[in-house]
Formats: sequence, C-alpha cells, structure tokens
Amino acid sequence: MEGIKSLKVVYGYQDVFNASLPSDTFSLLRKYSTKNILIKIAYINAIIYHVKEEEHDRRIFEEVLFGEISVVRKLVAHLDYKTSNGSFFASANLSELIKDALNNYNESQPEDLPYTEFAIDLFKTILIYNEKYNDKLDATSNLTSFRDVFALDALQQYYIRDTTPIIYLLKFAFMCKFLSDNVQLRNPTISFCQDYGIASPWNIAKFLIGLYTDNDKSNVKFVLKKTDVPTDFLKDWTIGREYIDKKQEVTLNFDIIPRPLFDCDNDEFIILDFNFFQYTIDQGFFFKIFKKTIEPSRSKLSNLNNFLSFIGKEYFEGYLCKILLQKIFSHNRQVVHSDDKYQDFLIKTSSDNLLVIETKMTNVHVKAMENIDFDAFRKEIEDNFLSKKEASGKNKGVYQILHQLKQISDNANHDEVSDIFKIKKIKRLNIYPILLTSDTNYNVFGINAFINEKCSADFDEIREKYQTVKPVLVLNVNTLIKYFGYLNRDKNNFTNLIKSYFKEIDRQKKQYNSNKNDIYSYLASSISFDSYLQKKLKDETIGNLFKPFSENFATELSGLDFSPSQSKS
Repeated sequence: MEGIKSLKVVYGYQDVFNASLPSDTFSLLRKYSTKNILIKIAYINAIIYHVKEEEHDRRIFEEVLFGEISVVRKLVAHLDYKTSNGSFFASANLSELIKDALNNYNESQPEDLPYTEFAIDLFKTILIYNEKYNDKLDATSNLTSFRDVFALDALQQYYIRDTTPIIYLLKFAFMCKFLSDNVQLRNPTISFCQDYGIASPWNIAKFLIGLYTDNDKSNVKFVLKKTDVPTDFLKDWTIGREYIDKKQEVTLNFDIIPRPLFDCDNDEFIILDFNFFQYTIDQGFFFKIFKKTIEPSRSKLSNLNNFLSFIGKEYFEGYLCKILLQKIFSHNRQVVHSDDKYQDFLIKTSSDNLLVIETKMTNVHVKAMENIDFDAFRKEIEDNFLSKKEASGKNKGVYQILHQLKQISDNANHDEVSDIFKIKKIKRLNIYPILLTSDTNYNVFGINAFINEKCSADFDEIREKYQTVKPVLVLNVNTLIKYFGYLNRDKNNFTNLIKSYFKEIDRQKKQYNSNKNDIYSYLASSISFDSYLQKKLKDETIGNLFKPFSENFATELSGLDFSPSQSKS
C-alpha cells in the first residue's frame, strides 16, 4: 500500500514448532560461548543490512546456520510459503538477543558440542525472541488507534534503522563544519580529537565510509581486525568482558547501541549491527564531545541542559535547518526570513504560499521506545509540541506557530510583513504550519493525526484571517536532505507534496470510516510525511540525485580544519 513502510510477518517459535515459549527464553544457548553466539548474530545482521529483503532468509539458512536448505525443510513445514510471506530474521528482534547474550556472558564452551545442535538451538532461540519481541504489541490491539500504531512502528526500531548511511554521513559533515567554525565548541572538539589520536572528527566518517564500501552483497563484513583500527579511535565504541563486568547488566540503548563493536579476543572486533553506527555519529556524537571535554570544563555549557539548548539553537536551528531551507527555497522571489520577532522561519515559496516553521531539536527518551511506552511517548509530544503558555513558561510547537500567525495577521504588523515578503494582501495567503524535528522517532505512525486532533480547534479563529490554513505537518530534517534535489528543483514542489499528502490522508480516512474493519486504510491514514514520500519519490532520493546536493553545499562541506594552531574569532 502506497506510503506504508514495509511491514512484514516475522515468525515466532509457536508458528514453527507449535509450542509455547519456555520460561527461560535464553536456556538453549547457555552452554555456548558468547563469542560464538554473537558472531552468528552479527553475520545475520550484516546480511540483512546489505542484501535485499527477499533474499535474506535463504542465504542466512545456507550461509550462516545450516549449510543446506534441506536441513531447514526438516525443521520448518511449508518453508517456501513462509519465506514468501514473511521472514524468520529481523534485526530489531535480534537486538534483544544480543543484549541477553551479553548479560549471560560465557567465556567458553565444551569442545565436543556438535555444530548442528548449536545451529538448531540458535535458530530456535531466534524464533523464541521473535515471539517475545512481537508480544510487546498488545494482544488486544486492532491497529485502529494511535496507541496501537505507535507500538507497531516502534517495534521496527526506525529510530536507529530508518536512515541510510549517506544521510547521516552528510549530517555528520555538517556537524563537523559547525564544530570547526563555532567559537565555543572548536577548542573542545580539538581536545576531543587529540584524545582519540585523530586530526579531525571527520576521520570517524572516513572510517565508516571505508567500512561500508568494503562490503557488497556477495561479501558482507561482520568482523574487523584490530590491527586495522587505531586503539584510541574506537575505545568508546567497544563492549567486552571488562565493560560487562563493570556494568553488571547492560542495556540496549545506553550500552550496546552506542558501542557497536564486541571485543571478542586479542585479534578481532565483531560488528554487532551496522545500524548502530548511525547513533554513534548522529544522535550520540554531540553527547560524546560533551562527556569527554565539555562537562569536565566547568564552563557554562558544562551543564547538560545548557549544552543541549545551545546545540538546539545554534546548530540545529541556526545552522543546519537554516542552511537547508535557504538552499531549497532559493528561487527568484522566494523569501526565507527569521528574526527574534518572527521565529523560527517564515518562508514565502510563491506569491500566495507561506510556510510557518517551528524547529525542535529534542530526542524522545530511549526508554519510551525500548519499552514501547505509549504514555511516555505521548507526554513527550504534548510537552514539546502542544504546550500552551500559561502563567509561566512559553508556547511550544504548534502554539508558537499559532502565535506567529496572529502576529502576521495583526493589522499593526501589516506594513512590516508586507515589506518583508513583498505581498499586499495577507488574507490571500495559504499557510503551511510545519514542525521541523531532529528526532526520527517523530516519524512514527499516527503522530500527525494526533497533533492535529489536539490543536485543530485552537486554529479555528485564525483560519478566517487567511485564504487557507493547512493541517500541521511534522517534518524530519532528514527528509530535507534525502529529497533535496527534488525539493530544490521547482519552487512549488514542496507545497504540492504537502497538499497531496494530506489529500491522501483524507482519502484513506474516508475509506476507513466507511468500513471500520479495513485496518489497512487506518494504517495508510496514519503514515508520516516521510513514509508517504518513500513511495511517491522513490527515484528522487539523494542516492539517485547527489549532484544537486554536492553543487549547492560544496563550500559548506569542504575545508574542515581542526588544527590547534588556527585561531578562530
């Protein structure tokens, strides 16, 4: 169905063996060494990451587990049908098994254990963890509420799996440029690099680019020779026996995802999951610099809240979003405006279209996603996007947008607004309210519908001041990078996409309201803008159209100089 992320059946233990889960879900693997377990899981994850979905299962069965598909046919009834309609392997589910394998660390195993027994035990345990993971979706769920579709989407772990490497490598380049030029962060970044024994943080990206390009479908890589990696460079990226003993119990989001390499012996690292690198150089990179060089400095920014506010204002809003928006909307007579009065961005895309954008660099707490905690997630939405100014505090999210719309339509500001945007009649404007976010978690099913349902009535009064006021759009900054070439190509492309997106949402809502048993229509009415574009613009991504991006940002993405001798003022 158009725009819906690829949701597929992942088979569980009961589906194959028609038996209930054992009380100890890790019991079959306790006699095997942690290294042997993790190297197999890493191999499976590498295949999933680098190979098309329809080829996953057969290759994993033959190459990683059993050698011959005939062995699998003896274990799994109707194997061909099952592989055509679902999968036995999913990296999100395997992440839970990785966590338990580390928490049940076993240095060695008896030498006489037959391999076939190990392969069967591992396969059965994978199915057990599939079922255990899928059971996080409430058994009473009928997939026709925000709570239900949030759980369905969160189970896919898109917060660490939804972005292709080129997107977060480009974002990392922007981070490096910002750190190179920013007066307050330049020296802490130099100290950070010196501690790692590298000249620039971009060396981290170079390493990952080499890692990705060294892989192909026929030769997936899941181990690294330690001699190929500078020890200091990856000392904060690895997890091993010493770290596990110190922590006593490791967690997925706080310990494993930030440390994607398992230190298994004197010679090798195991790459647990290629997706985990995304966190390391995207969501987690600023935090690494903070912990290593800024927090100990006792400066104003050594307070984490102050640091995050600074990054949100100076980097996300003042640099990344600003430069992307200015480049996309650079056609003749387009205007990108931002000042203390009209925040965060007002963009005239054509004579009668105005984008009113509120930026928000905020991360959903990882526990809300790991625990599929809908109430915690909803509270984050309400606190960040639906907070009204009361006796104290300030408007946030949609209510800051509403405040801007009132300012723009205020007769006292008419001359000022007309001069900024070169428009005569504000009443003729079509308004596009946009929440521009940093966190991909806000791309989950149902979030646009939830926000508009909560705030729609509050916009009623302002609607008569304009030609139209569109529904609020939740937009992730990655989308601006991913489809830059298309969005920049024609001045109307962006607003046309928004109109077609909400038109499709309305069509699917009507379809569902006419048949309450049609859960697919409900899911289709709940998709995010980015999910909609995945199908509509599948040939327009930066992977297909890198040249327009590289030409527009050649200056910004070059000259990353972190030499200590260079002074910045």
